Amino acid sequence: MIWGRTDLTTNDGTVAKIASYWIHPDYQWGSLAGDDVAVLTLDKAVGTADSLLQLATDTTLNAVGTQTTLATNGKSGAGTTTADYDPVIKKATLPIIDPDASGGCKNIGWTFTPEKQLCFGPTKNDTLGVCSGDSGSPLVVSTPAGYRQVGLIESGREGWTTAGTTSTVSTGAHTGTSAARAGTTTATNGESKLTQSFTAAAGVTRLSFWYNTTCPDTITYAWAKATLADTTAGTTSTPLAKTCTTGQGWKQITTPLIAGHAYTLTLINRDDNHPNDPVHTLFDDITVAAAAALHATTQRLAG
Repeated sequence: MIWGRTDLTTNDGTVAKIASYWIHPDYQWGSLAGDDVAVLTLDKAVGTADSLLQLATDTTLNAVGTQTTLATNGKSGAGTTTADYDPVIKKATLPIIDPDASGGCKNIGWTFTPEKQLCFGPTKNDTLGVCSGDSGSPLVVSTPAGYRQVGLIESGREGWTTAGTTSTVSTGAHTGTSAARAGTTTATNGESKLTQSFTAAAGVTRLSFWYNTTCPDTITYAWAKATLADTTAGTTSTPLAKTCTTGQGWKQITTPLIAGHAYTLTLINRDDNHPNDPVHTLFDDITVAAAAALHATTQRLAG
């Protein structure tokens, strides 16, 4: 852990080792229900009493409309290379928003627990918001007594591109209140896709996602499918081969990753536009993580 370094190209600040840690007892790998919290105990003191953030105890700071500040070394470019991550800490000011509103946190594809979580946004914005690399960063509010920490960054929506007919649905999710859907309940023509590029962080060894397909057709004409392109190695695999089933419920797919490699995941639903047998597929809980039971290196693919 490094304290007091705002520019990663320098040697400023104090380096401390983790002596011990506590993980929330309700934490489950792959869940974003507000329990992925840990407390680290360092092997030395860092900073001063005046320089340490104090936790907010005033619950009115959680009100919709409150302006929050995020400071992080997150992603600032469009790609997935080192050059797309700024070594100098940046900050953004974003308001706490209503999770039930259009574009709120209950409509972006994973569990949102209002008793444990805050929603701030915009949640769908290409230039300002939470992105890869921000997880764990403090979210603070300015008060007359100084900055107070109201939360930690857990996840956000960033990086997905779509083609064809896609949407977020609020019923039938694997976990939480919503899932991504490719295709729809009426006939569509051709492939509908959700695509995201990412780089596997240090320690990451696998990708996992869940799918639930409704395919009252034959695999000759319609299917669900997923491809994973390793752009570092120049190879492409098919974690989910063409499948056409109905009523089988949620199924999990896992596939290995190589830490440091850049990938593009594409989730696909194909329909042949026949009005009597529309085909669609739900996707949910898309994560990349280490294989160990405790996942200190878990990443959540946004959205």
